[in-house]
Amino acid sequence: MKRQFSIQSISAPYKPRKGEAPFRKADVLLPSGRVEHDAPYQLGIADCALEVIVGHIGWDNTRPENDFEQGGILIGEVVETHAGRFFGVATKAVPGRLGRGSGAYLELDHAAWKDMLDEVDVGATRDGTSDQVIGWYHTHPRTLGIFMSGVDKETQRRMFSQPWHFAVVLNPHRREWKVFRGKDAVECPGYFLKPPVPITAATPALAASEAQPLPTISAVTGSETPVRMAGEQSTVSSEFDVGRSITQDGRGWLYAWAGIAAIALIGAGISISLAVSAKKKTRRSSTKSRD
Repeated sequence: MKRQFSIQSISAPYKPRKGEAPFRKADVLLPSGRVEHDAPYQLGIADCALEVIVGHIGWDNTRPENDFEQGGILIGEVVETHAGRFFGVATKAVPGRLGRGSGAYLELDHAAWKDMLDEVDVGATRDGTSDQVIGWYHTHPRTLGIFMSGVDKETQRRMFSQPWHFAVVLNPHRREWKVFRGKDAVECPGYFLKPPVPITAATPALAASEAQPLPTISAVTGSETPVRMAGEQSTVSSEFDVGRSITQDGRGWLYAWAGIAAIALIGAGISISLAVSAKKKTRRSSTKSRD
């Protein structure tokens, strides 16, 4: 007996929505190997998706499973600005738990893809969202460089051929990563994004600080370095510049002098106390010597 199949529903092909850029320089935690502010295609990985990826691949850790290539898919949306630039935002990540990898390749067969896409459908139904697959990620462990191999490019051409489809390659041991996009796997800028911080009446200064470039954590050294975008000067935010933070507000000098005065008074008190103590000891010594 032949099985009968019927089409339950047909949805229109996904198209990026029109809108403003969904993230800015102030939102960046860690850039990828390429930073280009005016690039026509950029990818931001939100903190919730980043947490899943980092946990899956063992970023900055050494463990048996991340000696082999691992991967998964990126869920989110793509926004096309009025200037014709495309910003992808990965808000979720789904690990390919059924993938089979070695130190040099990752195999995601039909069962692995089905398992990941089924998880996407379950999440969309549960959360009432219209989740969209916007790309995929995989690792190059140990000494492997960050690039798209021939097999990777073939996967990109077959599965992620839209210009706004992204591929993220990460080396968890060397803490390096890059982003590629489109059917030809052209490198483009990528950014790990900071967790969102709600603006409240108690923290009004956050809104003003967003207009300034903020330091980020270097992928290799862990040092604080500024994000430098194309055509802009590399500057460090006043948030990390003590001298500037004091001079920006006249009250800072008042606080500084008050602090110096307090330290001086404390120091004087200590000196007086020591002097009195010394006199008492001298008196005791002189009394004993007379005896």
